[in-house]
Amino acid sequence: MQRFITAFFSLLLICGFWAKPAAADDSANAAPVVALVAAPDSPPSGGGNSSQKQVPETLLEFGMEERVRVEDYDNTGEFLRSSEDVQQRTRFRTKMWARWTPTGSVEFYVRLGNEFKKTTDPGLKWECNAPDEGFVDNLYLDFKQVVLPGLSLKVGRQDLVKGEGFLLTEYTAGDGSRSTYMNGFDLAYSVRKSSLHLFGVAATIKDHYLPRINDADRYTNETDNSMLGLYYENRSHRGTEVDAYWLYSSELRDFRNHTSAAYIPDRHLSTIGVRVLHKFTKTLSAAGEFAYQVGRQHANAARLMPETDIRAWGGYAYARKEFDRSWKPFVQVAEYFYSGDQNETDNRATGFDPVFGRWPGRSELLAYGLQKEKGFAYYSNMRLASVQAGLSPLKQLKASVSYQRVDAFYPNAPGNSEIFSTGTHRGDLFGVKGEVMLNNNWKGHILYEAMLPGDFYVGNDFGHFFRFEVTYTFRKALLKQ
Repeated sequence: MQRFITAFFSLLLICGFWAKPAAADDSANAAPVVALVAAPDSPPSGGGNSSQKQVPETLLEFGMEERVRVEDYDNTGEFLRSSEDVQQRTRFRTKMWARWTPTGSVEFYVRLGNEFKKTTDPGLKWECNAPDEGFVDNLYLDFKQVVLPGLSLKVGRQDLVKGEGFLLTEYTAGDGSRSTYMNGFDLAYSVRKSSLHLFGVAATIKDHYLPRINDADRYTNETDNSMLGLYYENRSHRGTEVDAYWLYSSELRDFRNHTSAAYIPDRHLSTIGVRVLHKFTKTLSAAGEFAYQVGRQHANAARLMPETDIRAWGGYAYARKEFDRSWKPFVQVAEYFYSGDQNETDNRATGFDPVFGRWPGRSELLAYGLQKEKGFAYYSNMRLASVQAGLSPLKQLKASVSYQRVDAFYPNAPGNSEIFSTGTHRGDLFGVKGEVMLNNNWKGHILYEAMLPGDFYVGNDFGHFFRFEVTYTFRKALLKQ
């Protein structure tokens, strides 16, 4: 802890000394902001955070966000009516932030967060954990030019999303929708329309780095995670995005019982991958990403698992067609794949590791159901084919429907035999979503998902997930140039 704090502030002092004022023509060297064609859902982002590197017009800004979610779900992982896992809950999340940009080359940002919830369990008990704990959701310094033109550094607690969030977007999967932050740094060198990022990540089982108010000793991950990564982005060709990356990560000290099928032995792995997106026309685009993993996993004597090599792979591909009509209809087809492990006691671990890509972008119901396997949104041993269609009848309104066929490469033999069967068809998943954005302050959505389970499970009762959400955002500039 002391070493971390000392290193953190030493780095801030060094960077502050070397930070240079941004010249008027430096924007030519900055990486452009590119509008991405999103996968079925966009990666999460924190309120008020921005990665645009330009001379600020606002020197001091503060804001807040209040989000209320009403959720109801049942049979998300067991698909058995006899199992009492129905839940109704209301989640209240508050975030407050301040941004100070004294010069065009330095930004200081702090964001505080709190989330509490009211839950009704199957026995109709009422539980509310208000006010729960207050925590530091973001705290960083962003030096937009350090030593050399085009060299920048963001250091501290921050949100970090790369590509479409396949592997890098969610660093606190254990606390649900409360936060997504990581602790670390992002050192980037940008020239023309390309950039190279060197970043380091620390994401622990519990938050040990910064103080909490009303500390609830909350888990944020199942393991202590760390990562060192290189990520290259190229936008030199019009309508095309090319990303390539290497990620070295470790996952240690899983707090769960060693006899559990969900338990992850200590492991170290390297992930190499590439992502390409191309817009053929203004209305037709396609994208794909593929990642391959190699590494080593320690033994787990409690489940007769030997020390073994890691060899896994995963990726996705999708195409999206938008139609030039007043209601802006679109259709998107996609395929996602995450390798599985047929035998956990052999000499090779082949199940895909989603690293920091554990967010419910594919499906909320599916993400919750995976808690019965390795953990929330732990995508592994899965093939998912989807089709989605939507439209926007009003500027403030969007609506979409989706169908996803979800399969596995192998049955879940190590899992609970009362839940998992011997088949590979996980089920058929249907969804409908309506989104409203009234103005810059008010937005909301309604989401309903239903899944008909396949022979991957013992149960055959359909599961559902429902959410109603309203978010209010307020921001105010106190000082301007």
